[in-house]
Amino acid sequence: MGRLLVIGGGAAGTAAALALHKAGFDVAVYEAHPDAAEDIGAFLTLASNGMRALAQIDAASAVTDLGFPLTGMRMLDGSGTQRAARPLGEAEDPALRYRCLRRGDLNTALQAEAARRGIPVRHGARLVSVDEGPDSVTAHFADGATATAD
Repeated sequence: MGRLLVIGGGAAGTAAALALHKAGFDVAVYEAHPDAAEDIGAFLTLASNGMRALAQIDAASAVTDLGFPLTGMRMLDGSGTQRAARPLGEAEDPALRYRCLRRGDLNTALQAEAARRGIPVRHGARLVSVDEGPDSVTAHFADGATATAD
């Protein structure tokens, strides 16, 4: 299959690279941040559908042990009286529970999974321009490096 470039190695870019690799593509990730970005962002919550999407690309186990599960939500009024309570997602399935984790930990885990699968993740690669040809595309980076793909 063809060679593909993913520009941006955050959670979405790295997950896209994992999915493309699983589909049989030769893929490489180029990320402007100088490292795995474990220091970027605060907390986020992955809902059951996000965990299911990670499972589809065989990456759920890379994040399951991160953060903590969220199984329910309670709503309280100003006096502290509970007004409603609801389960979150598919709490009965540990693999599909909502997960609250640091964004940087998610980035690091997904990039480590990409590396484990042989997907190169190049840090410090800030995209400055793209040249499109009839059969290929060439990405130009701030450090003078280039990458060409289908």
